[in-house]
Order: sequence, then C-alpha cells, then structure tokens
Amino acid sequence: MTLRSRNAAATAIGKPCVLSSPLDADERRSLKRCERVIARGSKAFIAVGLALSEIKERRLYREEFPTFEAYCQARLNCSRSLGYRLITHAAMVIEMGVSPIGDKLGTESQARELARVPREMRKEVLRLADEMAEGGPLTARLIRQAAIELGVDGNPLLPNGGSDDVQTPAELAKAIVAHFLPSGRVLEPCRGGGAFVRALPGCDWCDLAVGRDFLAAEGYWDWIVSNPPYSQFRAFLQKAMQVADNIVFISLVGAWFKRSLQDDMRQAGLALVEMAELPSPPDWPQFGLELSAGWARRGWQGSIAHTRLDTRPNP
Repeated sequence: MTLRSRNAAATAIGKPCVLSSPLDADERRSLKRCERVIARGSKAFIAVGLALSEIKERRLYREEFPTFEAYCQARLNCSRSLGYRLITHAAMVIEMGVSPIGDKLGTESQARELARVPREMRKEVLRLADEMAEGGPLTARLIRQAAIELGVDGNPLLPNGGSDDVQTPAELAKAIVAHFLPSGRVLEPCRGGGAFVRALPGCDWCDLAVGRDFLAAEGYWDWIVSNPPYSQFRAFLQKAMQVADNIVFISLVGAWFKRSLQDDMRQAGLALVEMAELPSPPDWPQFGLELSAGWARRGWQGSIAHTRLDTRPNP
C-alpha cells in the first residue's frame, strides 16, 4: 500500500475537492502520523487499520477529499471496501484481547480468515490453529483448517450463535450402536434429542441443558458413545478417557489425529481401534471432509481399521 502525491490524488478523483473545513494544526499532525503508519504497509495491518479508523472518524481527509471513499481510492490506491475491512479486522483483533496467541496475528489475510468465524468461536479457532502450528508460524491456512475442524468455516456444523446442538439422526445412531455393539455400563454424555439413548436402552446419560454436565460427571463406564460438541472435542475426549475403557465419538476424521489429542491418548493408555466412515446426514452442512465414528480403547496396541458404515435400513 503506497501513498500517492497530492496532485495525483486530485487527478484520480477527476475534479477539485470542495473543502468542508480546514484542518487545524493538531489534525494535520494526526493525519501525517496516520499516513506514516499506513505507508509502512500491510505487514502492520492492525496499526494500519487503526490509523485508517482515526482518519475516517475524525474526517482528517476533508481538506482534499469529499469522502473517505475518495481518500482511499486516490491517496491509498485501494477501494473503500478494503479500507473498511482493514478497520474492522484491526478492531476485531484489539477487541479479542487473546494475547499471546492474538499477538501472532500479523497479516490481513489471517484476520480475514478469522473474521469468517462467529465471534464467540474465534478464540477457540485461534487456540486450535496455534496448536496445529506446533510452534511454527500461525498462518491463514491453519486458521482456515482449524475453523473447518470446528465446523465454523462459513458452512458451520455449529448453528448461528455457536451452539453445538446438532442432532444425530435416529437411523445413524442405531447403525453406530449395531456396528460397535457396546456392552456393560454405557454412557451417552450428550443426550440432546435422545437418538443414542433410544438406541441404547438402559444407558446412563448426561445433558447440560438439564443440569447434568458430563465434564463434571463422576463414575466409571465400560463404553461412552456420543456425538460430542465439536467446539469441545478435546475436553470431552479427555474426560471420557478418565471415566471409560471404550469411547465412540462422531467427528470429522482429522479431529482424532491432531498431535495434541494423540499425546493425550497415549498418556491415558488408549489408542484408536477403528475409524468407521459415515455418510453425512443430508440436513448437516457438507464439509468436504470425511465424517467418521472413531473407536478408542484402553490398552489397545493393534492397528487401526478403516471401515465404512452403511446406514441404509435392511430390506
């Protein structure tokens, strides 16, 4: 982003500007300070966004340009939409206050990916993206991947508002239970609409909506079977490994293979037995990534089977 000369600016908008009121000495100093920041370029996009915001809010463009849009086009060689986007993204990062992870946001492309995410999920997406970076730089691509894994990438599994209340179809729950055949004492930690509870007669269940918080549950179970909240997948898996020997969770297949989760499983003494590919329910958003039911078992030391689950009813 470069600043043009004043003459070039006047030519770019096609006619002389009508001045609304001259800038005073303090405003002139402020405009020069802001333009020095902008001239440093997009690598300091937060500072650039804040400088543009000050120019817009205080109308520091008014001596030469009738509108902020004309200022952006002539002096900065950018569109009004880009100017507003820089302002919005800078304000978003400042508002989040997610240091130290937030401090790693250094480019407008990173902020653009994060801006696609619902506000209440941005910290979780950044946390996961930083985890996926494994000590390396935080990139726009990693932010995008983290948003996809959490289902909040603009085609969200999470409905508007960030809720994880996505119901498992009854036929899918029945097929998963018939495939894995859980036995003994069984827990469904996210009852929701009750598809797994109906497929597992007599099972225990939790449901935060009625005050039964799985993350605070006490007891021990032979099996845990559920479609856990994607935004809390790691927390639910960690808890499940503390209270059960077998865990079957519906998730995007990549959720199981993040290094942090694999480290959690090794420390807890569990390993994946099977990844059963699932057909994506037609009323769920389509991710472009494989949906699966993963089975983790305590003490397992064998290989991982990759199967496909047929949920079509028997003829």
